[in-house]
Amino acid sequence: MSASYYSHGKLLITGEYMVLRGAKALAVPTRLGQTFEFEAHEIKELHWIALDRSQKPWFTAIFSTADLNVISSSNSDIARRLQQLLQSVIALNPIFKIQMSGTVTMQLEFDREWGLGSSSCLISSVARWSSINPYALLEKSFGGSGYDLACATATSAVCFQRSGVNPKIEGIDFNPPFVHQLYLVYLNQKQNSQKEVNAFKNIATSSKTIEQMNALTAAAIRAENLETWNALVTEHEDFMGALLQKKPVQQVLFSDFNGSVKSLGAWGGDFVLASGEGDVATYFRQQGFTTIFKYETLVLV
Repeated sequence: MSASYYSHGKLLITGEYMVLRGAKALAVPTRLGQTFEFEAHEIKELHWIALDRSQKPWFTAIFSTADLNVISSSNSDIARRLQQLLQSVIALNPIFKIQMSGTVTMQLEFDREWGLGSSSCLISSVARWSSINPYALLEKSFGGSGYDLACATATSAVCFQRSGVNPKIEGIDFNPPFVHQLYLVYLNQKQNSQKEVNAFKNIATSSKTIEQMNALTAAAIRAENLETWNALVTEHEDFMGALLQKKPVQQVLFSDFNGSVKSLGAWGGDFVLASGEGDVATYFRQQGFTTIFKYETLVLV
């Protein structure tokens, strides 16, 4: 038996952190993702090979399919996390254990440090491989809002709202007239999303703050010109900055930028979304940030 799946990477445009509390969020799938291939064999072992975007192995492991014990691995911490994920799979679908003997090969299309969703791509593919609800698997394993799982199989932007293992997902045509003036800039450091999520658990929110975020997301989806978009970004960043008690990234790093800069996902790392007139890419290169994409070259629009 063989199986093959493809999962898109993700970017969270609005609703960061608040999506965990049930607020509506605008999220987009990326053109870059991860392939997942399984080839069955008769040896009662599961061989796991993870390749980076240069097709070089960055992680390998062998598990016993009898008890999911780790026989060998190139990284014990990653092996334990993967073991826990596989144990969650069996808890949700016990009969799948007899189908696990074989070799899994995963191939990333993006840099692991970019934070585009290697974990969500993994969960999405494993859930399809084992015929289980991906949101149930997420809840039982890594945790999180699940917007990234929605992006993994989406073909366009989505408006995502968390609701247990059956979230509300609405396909959105988010291709504004000013899309050519949007850029995605990597901040040269990977953010620890799990750490940020845990920290947010201590921050109180109310139905009013959720409604405010819902309104900001709706307005972002409707934005028809760059001026309106930039004003919305400033409002969104100020709103989240006050809630998190952190300065928005534009105030910290790009105060002289003629346009708007918005954090995406967990604040403090990964990508930001920049919008402005003129040679935006040159500005960020001069600041030392050289991994820059035009929005429509990285995002499915």
